[in-house]
Amino acid sequence: MGVINFDPDSVTSTASMAAVPISRLAALAGGHGEIQNRQVRKSANITVAKSGNSGGAPANPANLLNSSAPAEWLEGFGSLDPNIAPLGFPAKWWRETIRDGELFLAKWARQAAHLGWTAFDVFGAHQTAPAANYAAMGLVLLIRGGRVVAISAETAIIEQASGSRLTFTRRPPEREAVLLWDLKGV
Repeated sequence: MGVINFDPDSVTSTASMAAVPISRLAALAGGHGEIQNRQVRKSANITVAKSGNSGGAPANPANLLNSSAPAEWLEGFGSLDPNIAPLGFPAKWWRETIRDGELFLAKWARQAAHLGWTAFDVFGAHQTAPAANYAAMGLVLLIRGGRVVAISAETAIIEQASGSRLTFTRRPPEREAVLLWDLKGV
């Protein structure tokens, strides 16, 4: 089980990167247990998931109304219908994306916004190939049923059910990127 660094231009192992045991970071954040002995890249500001329920059932949309996420994120994401996929999206992936977005908004949105993440960083998608153009995908589209376990000003760590990890690195939005709620057919 290793950490994978996601970069739209290349995907490489982080074995050669400076890494710090996540158990040290978790101790600083008050977490422990399931995240011991995992590693992430060093970062000045990183938030680590605490033990407990950090995945599972979708967040209750009513709870999102009390979220401290940016209003633009809540309003835009709240306009999406899990039963009506935009053009270019398989229905199953779209429903999973909605679930992943709800969980992200409930658990990580406040920290992400505080760290400087934008709506495009989280909810970006290519305007004509939203399910195929990875360079324009925001974090939520890449969670794919996993869960975010750590976030910093530049990266987010996604853990899949298998235990594999993907490091999403923020980058300027692609010229053809739009927000999920601005996709045609939504």
